[in-house]
Amino acid sequence: MNTKLLSPKDLFATEDFAEVLSPMVEPADEAASTEIQKQLIELGFISERPTTLIKLEVLLSSFLMQSSRLHSRSERKGEPMVIGIPHDEVYWRKRSKVGYKVAKRLCDALLPMDG
Repeated sequence: MNTKLLSPKDLFATEDFAEVLSPMVEPADEAASTEIQKQLIELGFISERPTTLIKLEVLLSSFLMQSSRLHSRSERKGEPMVIGIPHDEVYWRKRSKVGYKVAKRLCDALLPMDG
């Protein structure tokens, strides 16, 4: 697992965050990959290209890792915490290896908005 601790000014100069983590994780083994793929199917990603599926697995794995970390951290600190998902297209195009279109599709699937 590769993680890089970034300061708020690196990505969100106008926001007030104490810290920002930008992880890129992959499923640990075949069983984890299978479970992530099941979750992606439940989110509507049924017939994806292999490269897109790998990107989706990385994104969903990263999201689940962060939610697990925040859950245990909020239990220790006793305060609510949130997972921020960048909406800036430049972030996804320049700072990630998954790309904006794939990231946006997963965000939309995780956070459906009634329009």
